[in-house]
Amino acid sequence: MTFLQALFITIIYWLNKVELSNYFSWWMFGRAITCGFWSGLILGDVVTGVIAGGVIQLIYAGQSGAGGVIPNDEGAAGLLGSAVVILSGIEPGLAISIAVAVGLLFAQLDIIKRIIHGYFGKLVDKYAAEGNVKGIYKVGLGYTMILKAILFGVPMFIATYYGTTVIGNLMNLLPEWLTNALTVAGGMLPAIGFAMIIVMIGRLDLIPFFIGGFLLSGYTSLGIMPKVYIALAISYLYIIFTNKSKEEEEAFEEELQEIEPPKRLLSRKDLNMTLVRWLLFVEICNSFDKQQGVGFCMAMAPAMKKIYKDDPEEMKASLVQHAEFYNTCASIGSIITGIVLSMEEQRAQGLPITRDAIRTVKVGLMGTLAGIHESIINGAVQPLILLTFANIAAQGKVWAPFAFVACMLISVMFIESYFSYRAGYKMGSSAAVKLLQGGKMQTVLSFFSVLGMFMVGCLCFSSISMPVALTIATRSSSIALQSIFDMLAPGILPLVLILSLYKYYTSGAKNAMLKATLYVLITGFVLGAIGFLG
Repeated sequence: MTFLQALFITIIYWLNKVELSNYFSWWMFGRAITCGFWSGLILGDVVTGVIAGGVIQLIYAGQSGAGGVIPNDEGAAGLLGSAVVILSGIEPGLAISIAVAVGLLFAQLDIIKRIIHGYFGKLVDKYAAEGNVKGIYKVGLGYTMILKAILFGVPMFIATYYGTTVIGNLMNLLPEWLTNALTVAGGMLPAIGFAMIIVMIGRLDLIPFFIGGFLLSGYTSLGIMPKVYIALAISYLYIIFTNKSKEEEEAFEEELQEIEPPKRLLSRKDLNMTLVRWLLFVEICNSFDKQQGVGFCMAMAPAMKKIYKDDPEEMKASLVQHAEFYNTCASIGSIITGIVLSMEEQRAQGLPITRDAIRTVKVGLMGTLAGIHESIINGAVQPLILLTFANIAAQGKVWAPFAFVACMLISVMFIESYFSYRAGYKMGSSAAVKLLQGGKMQTVLSFFSVLGMFMVGCLCFSSISMPVALTIATRSSSIALQSIFDMLAPGILPLVLILSLYKYYTSGAKNAMLKATLYVLITGFVLGAIGFLG
């Protein structure tokens, strides 16, 4: 492979990992089916590249990265796997074993990236508190870009320029204990963000709902949609049994009568550009402690600057809040972006929309909407489209990768994202006032808090991995230690980890998020290295 060919493949990989427009960059430069095309184009054999990409894609058809977990770097696997097929002339089917090894190795870089992004998130907090929008963008579009160019670009260039044998040799050199340690640490780290969601909801009395959702996932094999229905039913019953008195509602209505009806402060262009920024920046600085918080702040910042142009302190408060931990599906999660914009407009005009109310709506909806998208789009629509066009690509049809991208852009980026966003803004503009007029805001906030707690519990069980690998030898047989833990409660170790992190976060420790990330990383590495977890 020539220097220029290695450089071009590295650029394609960087266009994926830079995560500017997470969906488009992933589909266009990060899925195996499209990576095969790019490798073929650069190396001069598009048909073979597309065939290899289609074959490799079959093993990644169901990969979605739910909960922020990146189990395998599909982009690296697709680029290098198809490159090996083209350069060596081996059968495309043999590229799968190479792709799996490459994907597992390069996935470790994502862990490093998200840890460093945690420090960038602290800078964003500082700039947000100062009302420095340019500083926020400097971090998101400056520091992160440089980091990703070095962290992902250098290893990819070395692997492509000096040959894929480098990857194979490196994988063979890694001892089993080190591979297991890295895998265990990666499986535990998502607990950092989930514990922060509980802190953000801020209702200690609702933690039993979190535990209930966690145990429901552990003891049953229900899909995400049945869990959503159960969560909605439980949230409704909670409201029924804790409803406010009629006197309290009437007092609230009298207070509200003095408030003028809200008007729109943002133009259609402002609204459209906020959606564009959200879809562009959603994953730009994803970290274990903030997840999509920096991206959400970057999306909202210009709108906040306009809404609170006469109130700089409130503008700073909004930026600080929107830089907090946040994690949902970017497309259907656009509903939340629209609702939050309308709530901010109403707050700026004097309606009793508190910062806690905005936070609760975000937290209460983000897990549920992500679960719906994961079930419908990532669980059914995308795999069906992928498998269809992957099989076509495996037959050497060069148009297949772009047909896949076009289908996903239409179904997700346009239909799901745009209409969800507009619906959310309209719903927030009209429904919020009606809720306030009925004195029901606290009821709604409680509903979303219960819903959020329960669904976070459900999602935690499948997103955090801490399997015990040790066995206890007896005279006649051996007993897996994990089976003993499962008798107590399935997933009890992840549950203990999350609740411990919650207690640590609320202890008032300085830089708790960054320290917790380090503690979990070290603990997972050690327990994986000694073979206790694996």
